[in-house]
Amino acid sequence: IQIDNYSKVTIAHCRFSRNGDGYAGSTIYLYNGASPRIVNSTISYNRATGITADYGSNAYIAGNRIINNSNGGLRLINCGATVVNNLIANNTMSGGMISAGVTIESNNQSIFYNNTIVNNHSINKGGGMFFNYGGNLKPTIINCIIYGNTAVNGGNQIHIEDEGSDPNFNSSMIQGGVSGFSLNGTIYTGNYLNNMDVNPLFVKESSGVGKDYSSSPDSADWSLQSTSPLIDKGVVNLAYPDHDLAGNPRINVCRIDMGAFEYQIGIPIQILFQTNSENLCFGDLNGAVSTQVTGGTPPFHFVWNTGDTVPNLSGLAAGTYQLTVISPADGCSISKNYVVSQPEKLLVDAGNDTLVTCESSLEIKGVKTNLSTTAWRHYSWTPSIRLSNDTIPNPVVTMLGDITYLIEVTNANGCKAVDSIKLALRSLPPTEICIVGVSVSNKNQVVWNRPPALGIDSFYIYRETNVTGQFIRLDGQPYSAFTAYTDNSSSPDVQSNLYKLTLLDNCGMESEPSLPHKTMHLTINKGLGNSWNLIWELYEGFTVSTHNIYRGTSDSDMVLIGNSSASNTQFTDLTAPAGDLYYQIEIVSPNSCNPSKNYNTSRSNIASTLSIGIPDPNIENPLVHVYPNPTGDLLNLAIRDFEKDKTYTFKLVNLLGQTVLSEPLDKAEDQESVLRIPEGLYVYQIEENGLLIQSGKLLIHRD
Repeated sequence: IQIDNYSKVTIAHCRFSRNGDGYAGSTIYLYNGASPRIVNSTISYNRATGITADYGSNAYIAGNRIINNSNGGLRLINCGATVVNNLIANNTMSGGMISAGVTIESNNQSIFYNNTIVNNHSINKGGGMFFNYGGNLKPTIINCIIYGNTAVNGGNQIHIEDEGSDPNFNSSMIQGGVSGFSLNGTIYTGNYLNNMDVNPLFVKESSGVGKDYSSSPDSADWSLQSTSPLIDKGVVNLAYPDHDLAGNPRINVCRIDMGAFEYQIGIPIQILFQTNSENLCFGDLNGAVSTQVTGGTPPFHFVWNTGDTVPNLSGLAAGTYQLTVISPADGCSISKNYVVSQPEKLLVDAGNDTLVTCESSLEIKGVKTNLSTTAWRHYSWTPSIRLSNDTIPNPVVTMLGDITYLIEVTNANGCKAVDSIKLALRSLPPTEICIVGVSVSNKNQVVWNRPPALGIDSFYIYRETNVTGQFIRLDGQPYSAFTAYTDNSSSPDVQSNLYKLTLLDNCGMESEPSLPHKTMHLTINKGLGNSWNLIWELYEGFTVSTHNIYRGTSDSDMVLIGNSSASNTQFTDLTAPAGDLYYQIEIVSPNSCNPSKNYNTSRSNIASTLSIGIPDPNIENPLVHVYPNPTGDLLNLAIRDFEKDKTYTFKLVNLLGQTVLSEPLDKAEDQESVLRIPEGLYVYQIEENGLLIQSGKLLIHRD
């Protein structure tokens, strides 16, 4: 048979006998990478070489009897064949650079193990094995017997033709050892480890060497006697077949023999594990195993990879535990792994931390586990306060304060998993101001609509101080109170004010402030003739469409005399009647402000021609004595009840509502210069800690 560049072939349980010279002088010729399996067959009495593997063939050659062939048994050229469990015996090579047993040539990386190469005869050199034309790749011979071979010109067992052909030998029986090697002027430098040079003590050898001495007439038996020194001397960690060349188990007791036949007396050592306890939960230390050893010759020594030297182990975590049983009587050992398993780690996820408003109810919906939907499980929440049920995955929580809950899940095996979820209070959204304006009592008023009652305790009203963007809290009103607040400390005739609103929930958390709203401030001055000029500040808080202008001869008989667009802040009353007059500006809210009655309009202060809108509420007993009035240069200020831990401020405001002077007062008696202030009528203001405590008229006049 010739197989060229083709590997999908298995030759098994076949006999090739009494064939002629064959292709390239071989009965089975493999070429150009052809790598079939040749197993359990007999190649015998052929005039050609039994098997030749050439030029890249990596054939698997196992369990064959290559015997009594005329041109050698096996020839491997420039390849990497695996040759295992074969008998190569009584072959002859009549001449040339080829062994009667095995020839290995040309950069060869073939591996041989557990072969018996015996009683082959070469007319030239290397009766057992011939190595030639070596390279960087070296063949390896393991667990083999090379014995009883002969060669006319030297190297009965081994001939090495050149320096690069040095093979590696390990745990093999080589008759004559290294000293029996035939070397063609070279020095052997291969690895030579754990090899023996003894009589194998075969059961029965053939009566002679070469092709004319077959196993049949001579009844040759190449298996080992019970006293053979090669029993249990092989290397175990190889990919050897399950059975030897005779079909018997390949390893007996606990070590493999050298050669192709295994000595069969003795019971193989076996390790039997019995599981005593398992880990029912991930991370448990409950694994336990007991060990029973059968076969071999006791007593045995036990060595675990944990360092323990007893047959039984307990308290084991999940993992792989390797036990080595040593039999001193048999001179060998055997190892086996025991695996302690554990289930998947039980996991629970309580969901994402959540912000919740006071007294609201939240259903915890995000709890997840890695259990199947049908698997039994038990839930337990800690603490159980404020929960509708502490043994279900989705209880309802009533929020009264920040709290962290732990959930513990238990499965049918009692395994537990724990996770936590934090529920934190967040403030309620602010209640927006609906409208601000001046009440009939001439005080600023803040109005808002009452929101739903859930969780609200009260409302806080804030007013801007004399520092822009800085607010102070004026007062608080319970949720149940009327949702309008009158700022009795305000002076609408003097200035406008900016307000904000917050709410306090029942858990003690104050909301963010609402959007600010600002009142309108109106001032008037005399125009030509009977005309009066009105100047006011815009309302802030919502978009105004129209300003309504009112006039009356008293503050109780005001009538609409005109209107102007939202962008205008001035109006001249050209047809004003003679006498004392009162003016007021009104806007209409786009919002529905209805705490108990309609508050949809906002009006400014009332500016009167009688006093030109400048009241002085503390004339008889002022808190601050301001003199002289009028003045042209210096102004004296005496604070009646001056307190050092309070801040006092003096301001001058013109009739347009513009602040022309603002100075701190840091002692009970102080003095301010008004030399740079133009002549005219002004309003002075005294503030204590940002709150207006006194105001009045001041005339600046110079002769």
